[in-house]
Amino acid sequence: MLGEPIKDAYIAVIGVAGSGKSSFISTCAGSKPQKTIATREIEDVDFMFNDSLRVHLLDTPGFSDIGDKADADILKSLMLHLMEITKQEKKLSGVVLVHPISAQKAIGPSLLHALMLMRLYTDSFHESVALVTSSWSGVTLDEGRRREREMVEDNKFFSSMTEMGSKMFRYDDSRQSALDIVSHV
Repeated sequence: MLGEPIKDAYIAVIGVAGSGKSSFISTCAGSKPQKTIATREIEDVDFMFNDSLRVHLLDTPGFSDIGDKADADILKSLMLHLMEITKQEKKLSGVVLVHPISAQKAIGPSLLHALMLMRLYTDSFHESVALVTSSWSGVTLDEGRRREREMVEDNKFFSSMTEMGSKMFRYDDSRQSALDIVSHV
């Protein structure tokens, strides 16, 4: 008897440049993290999540925190990639937004635009977004907790996203942490 057909889930991993997106993806997929070379194009990294589900993590170039011409090119590339997935009668399952807990600034305008774009390609969008804090080794636990609280209480974006069903996660650089995040999405 043949097993279940393998299903594919597509998850976009977005964030500012240097937030740890590629490291998250490598850890999740069980591969060795690459040297820190900036991702220049969208890369599809897939792995078997279980016997019947293949997860495709879309590694995107990092956005700046100010929004610039390069960010507009990233948005265009992302839109074209999402349209290509849709043409294959597949859809985006969700989004992992990686944000370093050590960052002083909130996310930039380009990330907001990217999320709004992805909303067009995802069912039950807000529940399919994981707001992931990374780089916990760069702050004390108390400082990280304070910033995490600020992100949810003081930042209009994060508070509105969590109120609508998005969930925050701490990524601790472990594979189990990464898989828990993907499992939520």
